[in-house]
Amino acid sequence: MTTEITYAEVKFKNESNSSGPTSELPDHISKFPEAPPTKMTRPLNSNPINSNPGIIKLLVAALLIFILLAISFLIALIVVSQEHFRASSELEEISRKIKEESNRGSHRNCSCCPKHWKAFGSSCYFISVEEKTWPESEKNCSAMQAHLLVVTTKEEQNFIIQSLDTKSEYYIGLHDRTSNTYGRRHWNWVDQTPYNESATFWDSGEPNTDNERCVVLHFHTKTNKWGWNDVICDQRHKSICKMTKIYFSA
Repeated sequence: MTTEITYAEVKFKNESNSSGPTSELPDHISKFPEAPPTKMTRPLNSNPINSNPGIIKLLVAALLIFILLAISFLIALIVVSQEHFRASSELEEISRKIKEESNRGSHRNCSCCPKHWKAFGSSCYFISVEEKTWPESEKNCSAMQAHLLVVTTKEEQNFIIQSLDTKSEYYIGLHDRTSNTYGRRHWNWVDQTPYNESATFWDSGEPNTDNERCVVLHFHTKTNKWGWNDVICDQRHKSICKMTKIYFSA
């Protein structure tokens, strides 16, 4: 072991001598303490965004969302503005018409009928498809601020029958319920309109039975015409209600 170490030292010295003279530093310089190692610092031109592509994607996505929201808001604003402009224009037009009517001193009365009622002349008519007795039918009309149909002209009856089903019968407001004597008829309209024999539309041979004290509109298949027929008041039939048009000042 000792022999090998001595040989290595001799060999080293021989190699040094063969390389020529060398300049060795003085002992006081060679023994100068080495500077402590410094920490690695990031280059000045280094960018954290460039080193992390995920941040770039997030920023792009956020920017796109912001742009979409801005576009949506702009579209909504345009739509609302248009609706507001249209509503304002309509109000201005209505105001202009009202002003024109006022300037002309126009105070005309307007009239109308409730929904699902039919208008004719100064009256409104409602055809009830519920089958009830005569008293129930009149009560149903009264609940709607109306009464069972009172017919005063041929034109009125012709208007009504256009909307009726020929297979059904319809109670009207004519009755003889207050009469206590058989064989002597005393017909009354529910609204106290006087009964006029010359303005009646009975079927041929009607009225014909004393205990039939209420009246229906009936389609006679033999004559192919609508007419009045007296019936028992407890029978169930459809009915027709009538009321005066609703009037208001324009």
